[in-house]
Amino acid sequence: MAPDGVLAWSPPDGGTWTVLRFGHVNNGANNAPAPKEATGFECNKFSAAATEKHFNGYIGRLSAQDGPAGARLHGMLMDSWECRTQQTWTRDMEAEFARLNGYALRRWLPALAGYVVGDHVTSERCLRDWRATVNALQVENFFGTLARLAHQRVLTLSFETAMGDVAPGDILEYFKQADVPMCEFWQPDDPQGGGEESKPILPCVSAAHIYGKPRIAAEAFTSLGVKWNEHPGLLKSFADHNLALGLNQLVFQAYTHNPRLNSVPGASYGSGFGAGIGTPFLRGQTWWSYMRTFTDYLTRCQFLLTQGRPVADVLWCLGDELDHKPRQDTPFPGGYHFDYCNQDALLNRIVVSEGKLRTPEGVTWRVPATPNSHRLTPRP
Repeated sequence: MAPDGVLAWSPPDGGTWTVLRFGHVNNGANNAPAPKEATGFECNKFSAAATEKHFNGYIGRLSAQDGPAGARLHGMLMDSWECRTQQTWTRDMEAEFARLNGYALRRWLPALAGYVVGDHVTSERCLRDWRATVNALQVENFFGTLARLAHQRVLTLSFETAMGDVAPGDILEYFKQADVPMCEFWQPDDPQGGGEESKPILPCVSAAHIYGKPRIAAEAFTSLGVKWNEHPGLLKSFADHNLALGLNQLVFQAYTHNPRLNSVPGASYGSGFGAGIGTPFLRGQTWWSYMRTFTDYLTRCQFLLTQGRPVADVLWCLGDELDHKPRQDTPFPGGYHFDYCNQDALLNRIVVSEGKLRTPEGVTWRVPATPNSHRLTPRP
């Protein structure tokens, strides 16, 4: 193809040809919510260099010795994946694909556009390798780079649901980069109406168990359309349910500092981000003077749930198709509990000892299971 975009090519005699032209551009996604001064294009999550630049321009500046927060900043929390789209390309994609899979991507590009190259089985294998590459670049270059930089600043790193939500990929592996894996639960329900299917707890809990993370956090009591009619008696049932699923650290959504002494419940300052989102754990609540009773109860629950080791009977191996998350209401024998397991942990962390599957931290399972999982890719 000439620099002016004209294709100079004579096809062989006979046959019908389809000419495909591939290129890549910024998809135009901006970060949000953010003030105008902090709004711009989403960073390249496949690039370690781009991720480091993103960190240095924001958290790195805040946490520097001479920064506004300096040594007073002790943690870094990444919210759930909310950029509404999935990145598919980076400048080094072909080199990275070859590094991870051992063959060149170029001739298989039509498969990414929905064409069959060779045959259906081989094309599907290439698409699986493509999804695995997208997953690996985000786990290594985005989440991994943020973990490395956060630890250099002695920051405890948490992040919420990402892969398998909007972005397809391994729903467990990226959590290994966090000090505290984190998910979220709503009250009474998330705005998409999907219940636990929209923001599932079990992938986060399972990732913590297979990767040896003792604390499992959740953005807790998120809601839209604040009515100021919430009370601890209502909220306790949501807390109990999700603590029973395996969480042991609740991060309130939301507590907003408000120095105004004349504010009353329902005032225009809202509950979080200056809007009507979150359950208002605020000084303006009518039950604020009784808040200590509720938080003492949650504190005791969280303390007890961080003691000892988690117990589950079955290790549910998800295979490596890198599909979206399983449904949380999938039937399972009553009286038994399971954890999900991915290929990474199965190959690199879990061993068989005394007839049980075991992690280095001592978490055990008695039975492996492979429902809806038909294939595992052999180690290169």
